[in-house]
Amino acid sequence: RLPITITGLPEGSGYQLLATRKDDQKDVSFDVRAGTTNDLMVEFLYGTVDIQSDPAGATVVKDGHSLGVTPLTLPETKPGPFEFALRLDEYDPVDASLTVVANHTNEYSTNLISVHYTRAMTSARQFFQAMNYDQATAAATEALEHKPGDEAATNLLQQATVLGHLAKAETLALQGSFTNAIAEANLAL
Repeated sequence: RLPITITGLPEGSGYQLLATRKDDQKDVSFDVRAGTTNDLMVEFLYGTVDIQSDPAGATVVKDGHSLGVTPLTLPETKPGPFEFALRLDEYDPVDASLTVVANHTNEYSTNLISVHYTRAMTSARQFFQAMNYDQATAAATEALEHKPGDEAATNLLQQATVLGHLAKAETLALQGSFTNAIAEANLAL
């Protein structure tokens, strides 16, 4: 166990020291000179990883093993690339990575996205592309129920609503119902 003093080593080169701490190993070559104390420093450097998610409670998975749930602090993490995934029921999985810097707290934070929001936005975009503006409006409204204030869903809802009113105004005008067509056009404005 370090620190240690070893006496009686003959002078020479090519000595090897293998130090192990948890699953970390350091292999150090050194020389011994006679008549002096030969100091050798073995340093294990680590960083801290701090993982946050909103909502909290996501399982942090690395190399197929669960490390815990967010918020999660992992002290004594080896420096270098650190790849992991976040998993939470009813939310899209997130694959993430960060570079751990020794002697620092390395932070990762993300907002998890509800699978219900994702499905609603996918439907809204498909309906919008198909010019089915009423269905696009309904799907965008559903997306906003799962992620209130979302800019993408709000913009899609506004566009679908305006284009839906314009499409109705055009149909009504072709049918000769000009008063109703004007009303729909005014709603679009």
